[in-house]
Formats: sequence, C-alpha cells, structure tokens
Amino acid sequence: PWELRPYQIDAINTMLKHGNGITIAGTGAGKTTINACIVDSYGKLGARTITIVPNTTLVYQTAKWFKFFGLDTGFYCGDEKD
Repeated sequence: PWELRPYQIDAINTMLKHGNGITIAGTGAGKTTINACIVDSYGKLGARTITIVPNTTLVYQTAKWFKFFGLDTGFYCGDEKD
C-alpha cells in the first residue's frame, strides 16, 4: 500500500547489515514509515511488536499512521488502552 523512498530502504538495510537495530533519521525522514515497514515484516513472520514513542501525542500520531498503512494497531497510554 505504500512505497519506501530509496533513503528509507538504505536505512533499513543498514540496520539489518550492522545487526544493532539502530538508525539515525532526521525530522521528516519517514521514521514512522520505516518502522511500519519493519513492523509489517515481523507481522508477516507471525511476530508481534511494540513501538515505544516518547509522548502521548506521538502515540496517537503513530497509531494513526500504522492504521493508514493497514497494520493491526492498538495503543496503551495514560487512561486509554486499546
């Protein structure tokens, strides 16, 4: 449903090559899209994942984008548990 940009593919390949799961991506680089791709890949293998973000606003924003990408998404923050 979405197409990664070349630099996003490079970021994923770099993480996989170095095996540490860490990437550096600036503002607007598509970190949520990169993460959604990784989550989707693990989901296709039958694994469940958790994505941790630093504040409540990003919880809702990330969940919104994951749902846009067609991922089965819930969230857990404050008084809301989905």
